[in-house]
Amino acid sequence: MVIDLQFRSGLCFSEVNRMKSLLFSTGVFSRSEIDVVEELALEHINKGIASGYHFITCQTPTQLCGFSCFGPDACSNGSWHLYWLAVDRNVQHEGIAGSLLQAVKKEILPCGGRSLYAETSSKVSYAPARSFYEKSGFGSEALLKDFYDVGDDKVIYSLRL
Repeated sequence: MVIDLQFRSGLCFSEVNRMKSLLFSTGVFSRSEIDVVEELALEHINKGIASGYHFITCQTPTQLCGFSCFGPDACSNGSWHLYWLAVDRNVQHEGIAGSLLQAVKKEILPCGGRSLYAETSSKVSYAPARSFYEKSGFGSEALLKDFYDVGDDKVIYSLRL
């Protein structure tokens, strides 16, 4: 188990490249997906929560272990999206993803959050993400066939808070 974990809300500019490296190291995300994380992170750094994107990082004194990006749905009352939840490949299966999810819920609940939605791919490489959501209490709400590409469906999950 990784010791001395620190969870922190928000981001600073120096963390953006570390986040991109973390995503690249997993071997799961495409370059365009990693570029989206950079775009959301910079939007958050420039505008804060007015951007609609919230970040929580999980770090040791020397390493970024994981992060989450989430935000409210602008057209709903109490629905939030979990845009990203990623953990460094070297420390996966040590409870960090679950701890990040708990930290996300802790921030959402006081804001009137009542539901959290997550989307992921149906590709085999995303099976660990789907398993994590299901073990964490998310229910599968929809499957959008061939959404990302032919044979790559979008799976939408929800969690009542």
